[in-house]
Amino acid sequence: RLLAGLGCAVVALLAFLPPSGSADHLNYAAYGRLTTLGHNPYETAPSALPTDPVLGAVEEWRDVTSVYGPVATAVQALASLAGGESVRLTVFVMALVNAAAFAGTALLLDRFTRGEADLRARAALLWAANPLMIYHLGAGTHVDTLAVACMVAALMARGVASGLLLGVGIGVKLNAGLVALGPAWELRR
Repeated sequence: RLLAGLGCAVVALLAFLPPSGSADHLNYAAYGRLTTLGHNPYETAPSALPTDPVLGAVEEWRDVTSVYGPVATAVQALASLAGGESVRLTVFVMALVNAAAFAGTALLLDRFTRGEADLRARAALLWAANPLMIYHLGAGTHVDTLAVACMVAALMARGVASGLLLGVGIGVKLNAGLVALGPAWELRR
């Protein structure tokens, strides 16, 4: 528990610092902003409105429409509603959601492995206390963290709830659907 708690505390602290490692957070903010302005982020690229303070902040993917699912777009739109014309506030709200998803995943893994001390420590080391995960997902404020949280929850759930959670994870990012191959294999009979 100590390892998981420390990792989650570091990610929570990182939510209050500017994201690092990539500029993806600016894309997320832009897609949410497009949505709140009434545009379809799957059809409209951030470069369509270059004078907007949020859309104008996009660096690398200025001419690219959203490649994220509707669940990610909804979270990005909610962050944009809270942030308005402020890139910083929009990104901060997304960082808080990201930190909550990271911590939620750590708690799920801890609960799933609670009966075996070795597995519990291994899960904490591979997720919550893993510097690579902390840096890439925590400091980078990547939407993948939300997809992973849904997928871990889906693997722990049973029946319809598992399928719904898999669907939500795929709704965040399509490649999260690879995780669905495990439960599909289990249900093949």
